[in-house]
Amino acid sequence: MTKLLRPYRQAGRHAITRRFSGALMIPQTILLGAFSVACLLGAADPSGDLAERFALASDRAAVVDRLIPGTDDYYYYRGLLDQQQGKLLEADELLKSWDAALSEGKRSDPRQDCLAERQAVLWFERDPVEGARRLQRCLEISFDAPASPAR
Repeated sequence: MTKLLRPYRQAGRHAITRRFSGALMIPQTILLGAFSVACLLGAADPSGDLAERFALASDRAAVVDRLIPGTDDYYYYRGLLDQQQGKLLEADELLKSWDAALSEGKRSDPRQDCLAERQAVLWFERDPVEGARRLQRCLEISFDAPASPAR
């Protein structure tokens, strides 16, 4: 043991500190790397952060452009952005393509129904007849119920 410490004794007390601080840098580097990866994965979590980023963004188009086309989040936020910008025809096309993607995968997303109902209300503002037709279809309203029997 004394043979191992002899070079450090000759170099002084600080040589030992330098030797052990270098060994401690490796775990610190690994810990920092793991923390960075965890932060990046947390930033990509679409659970609630995306809605907040979209709502608070000054440039919502930039938020939507960062999404992966073809995903449910992309369809929802692109459609929402088109509706907010008054691009109802583009939103109609997007809803059709989202419906095709959902039916192809035999799955559903409740946000699609929400977006379709919102689209019907927005069309009602622009064209009341078309909007009423869309709302009737969207909400499955039927006016051809049989008459109730007289009492």
